[in-house]
Amino acid sequence: MSQIFAFGDSITWGCWDVNGGWADLLKKEIVQYLDNLSMDREIVFYNLGIPSNRTDQLIQRFKGEVDARFDDDNQERYFIFAFGANDAAFKIKEQVFRLSIDEYEANIRKIIELTKEYSDNIVFLNTTPVDESKTDGVLNPSKSRKNEYVDKYNEVLAKVCSEKGIGLIDINTEFKKNEYIKLLYEDGLHPNTKGHQVILDLMKEYLKDKGVIDWAVEK
Repeated sequence: MSQIFAFGDSITWGCWDVNGGWADLLKKEIVQYLDNLSMDREIVFYNLGIPSNRTDQLIQRFKGEVDARFDDDNQERYFIFAFGANDAAFKIKEQVFRLSIDEYEANIRKIIELTKEYSDNIVFLNTTPVDESKTDGVLNPSKSRKNEYVDKYNEVLAKVCSEKGIGLIDINTEFKKNEYIKLLYEDGLHPNTKGHQVILDLMKEYLKDKGVIDWAVEK
């Protein structure tokens, strides 16, 4: 059996998407894939996204979430992490980020350290771009979200992943290559259905490259 743990925030959880977001869509695709196999195989996928979650909150809940779902030491485990959007939100009144960039970096390093106790199959997704005409204190006057903030936190994530030899899926660049404004929900922050499909396609490609799933296999 293989276990896939997808940790994240509201984007992983699937906020505002009628289809449930990329993680729930991936779970459905895995179920359909297994249904098409003639061999006996089990892949269990967990959507562990929580709206508004930051990296510090993930660290607090990580071990409990994994241990509650721990099956067998001999099983393959894959960990997907998608964090940063809430860490990089700038609190306008206080003039500080929700988590400083140094705190974010330290937390990413801690997450990797904790995860390696269970598996070396680790991948991070960086943060999608935002529509600043809606996110820069407009729809939510208490917070400012700008692409320059997103880029800085994404750069730190890329640096740590490179240093530690951890996989990184660059969904930010993929969104920008595909007119990202059209991939965002009306709040300018969360992906819409088309945006979630872009992430889903990247995740399916990742699982195929890792040898977890050959999507072309049929009965």
